[in-house]
Amino acid sequence: MLSGAAERGFAVAGPSAPRFFGTLNPRVMALKVTPGMDGRVVDALRPLCDALVVEAFGLGGIPEYAGVTDALLNWADAGKTLVMTTQCPFEGADLSVYEVGRAFCNRPGVLMGGAATTEALLAKTMWALAQAERPDGTVDREKLAALFASC
Repeated sequence: MLSGAAERGFAVAGPSAPRFFGTLNPRVMALKVTPGMDGRVVDALRPLCDALVVEAFGLGGIPEYAGVTDALLNWADAGKTLVMTTQCPFEGADLSVYEVGRAFCNRPGVLMGGAATTEALLAKTMWALAQAERPDGTVDREKLAALFASC
């Protein structure tokens, strides 16, 4: 027999009860890679954002022209976070497929978005960044990666 709360569709407290977090990092932006894009776009976002959710071409193609690859790698090297995903709705990202994407694989500060939607990755990144922030304002990248992988 269900309790009154369960009958009405409310969560019942217990070992798997939901946890709520009141902190998000809003300094996260989606960046769709486009033909002809210039790396200065990424550079211009650096003071405004802590993370970018990058929608790459296909399985993970990043343009090498106009400094885009270098700007994104410099972003991660500066302690910022990149979440790599694809513009393809049914594929998911796999940066190991193309040579230009391999520079991002296993690099500190670069997280793989898999087959999640850009919207889900934005929310997930906002949440994980806020939880992984140290008191001095820096991000614990190991904690960030573990949190990101946990949900």
